[in-house]
Amino acid sequence: MGVARLIAQGFGGYQGWDDTAAEADFAATGGAGKKTSGGGSPSSAPANVQSAVDQAEALRQFQIRSNQPAIAAQQASIPTTQEAGRVRGETLATEATALDERYQQILGEIGGREARETQEATTLAGRELGRRGVSLQSGAGEQFISERTTPLAERFGELASSTGAQFGQLSRQIGAEQAANPVETQARVDAINAAIGQLQSGDPQQQILAALELSRLQQQQSQFATSEARQSRALDIESQAQTPIEFNDQLFGFNPQQGLLNLLNPGNISSLSAQFGGG
Repeated sequence: MGVARLIAQGFGGYQGWDDTAAEADFAATGGAGKKTSGGGSPSSAPANVQSAVDQAEALRQFQIRSNQPAIAAQQASIPTTQEAGRVRGETLATEATALDERYQQILGEIGGREARETQEATTLAGRELGRRGVSLQSGAGEQFISERTTPLAERFGELASSTGAQFGQLSRQIGAEQAANPVETQARVDAINAAIGQLQSGDPQQQILAALELSRLQQQQSQFATSEARQSRALDIESQAQTPIEFNDQLFGFNPQQGLLNLLNPGNISSLSAQFGGG
């Protein structure tokens, strides 16, 4: 069958074998361990995969050990984050209380001003009615007073309404922040825990990719070394093939006919065999 044919059939493990030895081995083993995926070197995909997995795990464990200071720092930040959320909640509650108190105070001030100005307007209207000799209880008197006080009521009513709207907007903002504070605090804690989990995992996906790349580089180096060794062996064989053959004059002498007789001598045959490395 020959080495070339075996390699062509996918038994690349016979690369570098001589035909006789390769055929004998194939006949005895069926090419076990010599099958390759591309006709080059014996397939070692399972071993390479396992090697990549082992390297990935080693890299992951190393990464986890390296991540311990960062993990400790993240864990220590959780109580601080929770405390900051609690303080923020108390601050918002204080602001809400202070805002409501201020609103009530301003409403009181508006009401007080309205009462004073209404009283002043009523007094002035009464004096005017008295000067004209019109009774305060008469229809004309009541209408006169109403014309002086109604605009005041409308103006102060609008002021109170506008003030209430502005304070209401501020109060709703505080309420929204109060509602969001525990959610945001928990989200920050969750983010820290997620970061800790990532650090504790050693980022296995990234380590597997790194290990596979390392395995690929190692395989390339191994294939290169094998190729180099094969080329070196080929050069040695070529060098040996080009080495001049020096015949022993004692075997052939100067007379070709006598030399032939000497060559047929059993002792000389052994000497010739030893010269060329035979058994």
